[in-house]
Amino acid sequence: RFKELLWPNDLVLLSWIRSVLDEAGIEFFIADTQMSVLEGVQTQFRAGLWDHTKAVQVLKDAQFEVDGLVLFDE
Repeated sequence: RFKELLWPNDLVLLSWIRSVLDEAGIEFFIADTQMSVLEGVQTQFRAGLWDHTKAVQVLKDAQFEVDGLVLFDE
């Protein structure tokens, strides 16, 4: 099972999130990719239930590498 993690629309941000989660070895699923392109629906990143907390922490730590990026409110 997977739990919702993020809903980015920016293709560069999607690629960056995928890279960060891959590098950390976190299992994830990307939903609504076709709908986001066709109808403007936001893409959903979902992390495995057992990896969700780790995924949030990894992305919080990594967001400081990108100027002005805030993925999660503190």
